[in-house]
Amino acid sequence: MYILTAVVVLFCGITLIDLVVTVGLVRRLRDGDFGSSGPEGNFGGLQPGDAAPDLGLPAEPGLRTFVGFFSTDCKTCPDYLPRFRARAAGFEGRSVAVVSGRAPKYEEYRAALGPGILVAEHRGEQHMGSGPLISGFDVQSWPSFFLVAANGNVSATGTKLLDQPFPVASVPHEHVHG
Repeated sequence: MYILTAVVVLFCGITLIDLVVTVGLVRRLRDGDFGSSGPEGNFGGLQPGDAAPDLGLPAEPGLRTFVGFFSTDCKTCPDYLPRFRARAAGFEGRSVAVVSGRAPKYEEYRAALGPGILVAEHRGEQHMGSGPLISGFDVQSWPSFFLVAANGNVSATGTKLLDQPFPVASVPHEHVHG
C-alpha cells in the first residue's frame, strides 16, 4: 500500500511540473515574448551565404537590400519600426519591410515606416505568418532582419543590423596590368 501511495504522489508531482512548464510556454507563445533567441539577435531563417528569394523588385545591379519582417500580432515589433526606419534612412541601397497582419494595425505599421521604404503587403487572415517572402526567407520569429548583398545572397542577419554598422559591401576590383 505504501508503494502505491508513493507512486501516485510521484506521478502527481511530475504532472504538476509538466502543467506549470506548459502554461509558461503557452503564455510566452501567446504574448510573443521571445527576447533575443540566439547570438546577436539572430532568430533563425536564412543564414549568411544562403541565396535570398526574389523580392519581386526591378533589377538594379550592385544594389544591396535591407529587409525587415514585422507582424501586427508581435508585441515587440512596434519598438523595432522606428529603429528600422532610422537605419533604412542611412542605408545606401533598397529597404523593404514585409508586414504581415490585419487592419487597422497594418496601416499603423505602414505609416510608422514612412516614405522611402518599400512595403510588401501581406494583409488579412489568410496571410498571417505566410507568403512567398516569409517562407522564402524562412522567417521563424518576429521581427527578423536580413541584409541581402548585390549578388542576391544573404550577407548578414539579426537585430544587430539595427545597431551596428552595416557590413561593407564587397566591390570587385579591376586589375590594371602595366
